[in-house]
Amino acid sequence: MIPLLLVPGALAADPVQELLAPSPADLDRARARADQLLSQAEAVGLATARAQNAWQALGAAPDCSPHSASLALRAELLGVAWWTRLQSARAELGRIRRAQAAATLQPLLVAADDQALVDLAARADRSAVQYLVAARLQAERLQPWAEGCPGALEAAAGLPPTAPVARDEAALGTAVLLRTGGVLCPDPGGADAPVAVPWDGEVVVLGTPSACWSAGDCACAPAPLLPGAVLGPP
Repeated sequence: MIPLLLVPGALAADPVQELLAPSPADLDRARARADQLLSQAEAVGLATARAQNAWQALGAAPDCSPHSASLALRAELLGVAWWTRLQSARAELGRIRRAQAAATLQPLLVAADDQALVDLAARADRSAVQYLVAARLQAERLQPWAEGCPGALEAAAGLPPTAPVARDEAALGTAVLLRTGGVLCPDPGGADAPVAVPWDGEVVVLGTPSACWSAGDCACAPAPLLPGAVLGPP
């Protein structure tokens, strides 16, 4: 089941760093980290919505088939990854607020610093609202159905959009799920690094939407992926 949101700042910070006076570099790093986490949360949220929409398109009471069970499971696993990234982003926002309130930084701040925090917080709030809507749908419809039709994570294609893709969606990374074993091999022309898969259901957000699965040597040809694809052994 998709977990509920925790309160902001629920994730623990480095206790040593918390005792040190923040520097402008610390503030820049926290902003960059919050932006990265929010971008990943937004990408995973998009994949979650597509998985839920694809499951709902099967009808009010989908048959218990491997395809329908896979969609329900993908939606659940993506929802957990969404929540995790969103919570980490909210913790970073808490650090930014504390840093900007520090006496050592107050004289150095300008209006753009306050606006950057406002913008990041607004993105986190939008994603949180969308997450709660998805969590309710998962709890009320998909989870009860999945209890009577448990599924397994199997290699599967990504999920196409059901409406024209908005400009902001097109700019997001691509969230995919991985099965245990082997290596996720991104497009070597991008900035992503290969990822060894430790367990079923791991969610990775690719900066470039091309990758492939390999048993270990990345001797495969990266191909374009859609959100919600599952890569792993056939």
